[in-house]
Amino acid sequence: MEGIRRQVQGQRSDPEDRRRGSIKVHEDRPGRARPPGGPVHAFLGGTPVLKKIIALLDIIQVTLFSGLVGLSFVSVFSRYVFNYSLTWAEELTRYMFVWLVYLGAALCVRRRKHIVMDIVIAEMKGTPRKIISIVNNLVMFAFVSVLAVLGFRMMPILGTQTSTALQLPMSFIYAAIPVGSVLMAFYLVLDCILIIQDKLPEDDRPESSPVVEPDAI
Repeated sequence: MEGIRRQVQGQRSDPEDRRRGSIKVHEDRPGRARPPGGPVHAFLGGTPVLKKIIALLDIIQVTLFSGLVGLSFVSVFSRYVFNYSLTWAEELTRYMFVWLVYLGAALCVRRRKHIVMDIVIAEMKGTPRKIISIVNNLVMFAFVSVLAVLGFRMMPILGTQTSTALQLPMSFIYAAIPVGSVLMAFYLVLDCILIIQDKLPEDDRPESSPVVEPDAI
């Protein structure tokens, strides 16, 4: 049994065995290592002021998520155990979720973690790949710019309205739309700069993972 076990381990350690059978496992293509937090984060890391702003945004998002989970648990526990509904907690969790969504969307832009269909661009290299990536960023930039402008226009209209339980100004709640959109536009511009300066990893797809493909027949 010991001999068989060693033989199996030896086969697993042999890289040529990975190409046998009906499946091929392709490792990530070699290139520059992906920096922690995404290339935009690494680019901004050299600027002290922007580095502090990024750290503050991360703290805000962690606080919002922790508060959202905690308040949801307390609200459900109070309702089903003590038969008492915390209306203010339910309202606050909804508004925290709104802010968390837009700040989280900006975080995904910064880390290049948004879901994309990269079937075509993944096969491109060099200048064509840069052009497609920049065009994608410009389309997203146009969308979030319109979203930011409309969001800022909507805030004065909602300035006189307040929430039911907490009496919070609704303009503060809906401010998440323009704030998140401005952050996304800012990160998209920086991402385009990195693409032009060729400071992105060679494989700049949102997720870098082994691709399993069947053998060509």
